[in-house]
Amino acid sequence: MKIEINASHFEVDSQLNELINKKVNKLERFFDHIIDCVVFLNEEGHSEHNREKIVEIKINVKETTLFCKETASMYEQAIDQAVENMKRQLKKYKEKHA
Repeated sequence: MKIEINASHFEVDSQLNELINKKVNKLERFFDHIIDCVVFLNEEGHSEHNREKIVEIKINVKETTLFCKETASMYEQAIDQAVENMKRQLKKYKEKHA
């Protein structure tokens, strides 16, 4: 699966990049016809200490696009939540189209 990572206003470090690739690649266990995936990383908030981390995952599968958006205080937490959300969506999609 091709994974594209886009970050707004900052450069993604290698640790975060590896974490995203590791977690998102596991989604292929639940549905093996994933065409590609785009992960968006963003921050929301005005002060340095109060910024919420936003992770959006968009996955293209045959005939449709699945999308989820999660917010947390750290990117690692938001990634975990978004991957779990996407796992549920992929399972549901697979059940309907099996």
